[in-house]
Amino acid sequence: MDVSIIIITYNTLRMTSDCLESIFEKTQDIKYEVILVDNASTDGSKEFFEKDSRIRYIYLKDNIGFGKANNAGYLHAKGKYVFLLNSDTILINNAVKEFFAFAERSKQYEACFGSILLNENLTPIHSCAKFPSLCLFLKKSFNLYTKAIGLDLLKEYYDKVPEATPSIVNYITGADLFIKREVIDKYGLFNPCFFMYYEETELQYRYRVNGYKSVIIDTPKIIHLTGKSYKAKRSLFKFRLINDSMIKYCKLCFSKNRYIATRFLNAAIAMPYVLLYPASLTDKKLTLKVLCGKFK
Repeated sequence: MDVSIIIITYNTLRMTSDCLESIFEKTQDIKYEVILVDNASTDGSKEFFEKDSRIRYIYLKDNIGFGKANNAGYLHAKGKYVFLLNSDTILINNAVKEFFAFAERSKQYEACFGSILLNENLTPIHSCAKFPSLCLFLKKSFNLYTKAIGLDLLKEYYDKVPEATPSIVNYITGADLFIKREVIDKYGLFNPCFFMYYEETELQYRYRVNGYKSVIIDTPKIIHLTGKSYKAKRSLFKFRLINDSMIKYCKLCFSKNRYIATRFLNAAIAMPYVLLYPASLTDKKLTLKVLCGKFK
């Protein structure tokens, strides 16, 4: 088996089906398998996908999060390479073969590969970035307020696309992450402490510390329907998830002093936003608990 493609789905039947069909339509001249892990969907996904003989369908009784679900899928993977692909993506060329061909001739220290993702208009979008810093996290906090007046402090960070490819980058977005199995076997896949967000960043930071790098290439063509797999609600749930994962990332990857400084400053800046947000009192209490909880 050349490549194991792992996809996580959660109540996105139509979108996941479109993603799968693009894989089977575009992927040629390579031995691959598709492992679909369902995080306890209740939208009819189970009844629909368990009948598809082209895939290995794994239904989980609980929503265990993005990282843990990928880890569960990896237990069944047989490929030389593992391709973690979001359910809100569409392949528009033989992308899996392009990744495989590049990885086969890659340098030993190159472990992860990603493409320059495209939006629905085929315009390049966020595909990679530098590892987060204290300064970046503070910008994220202030951005809660500045975006309201049309000033996005993170636009350059997220919209920046490599000028040339192949290009070594700090980390590749988790929407399309092609990884050498030998590196996963040695240093693990996602840290199970993350439910969603920052899991791919911590993974590639861990690999970088151990001498491996991530590379962006431009031959695979993939559309990423950014954020469509997450159905936003008028609550602080997503904000809470992001901050919880941010704190865990800082704990794992920052020095103790930088971790404490990041937590303190982020909480101080974000607290007024939480208090003024039009959410329930319970929602606010849960969020403040994440921001101001014990420094474990």
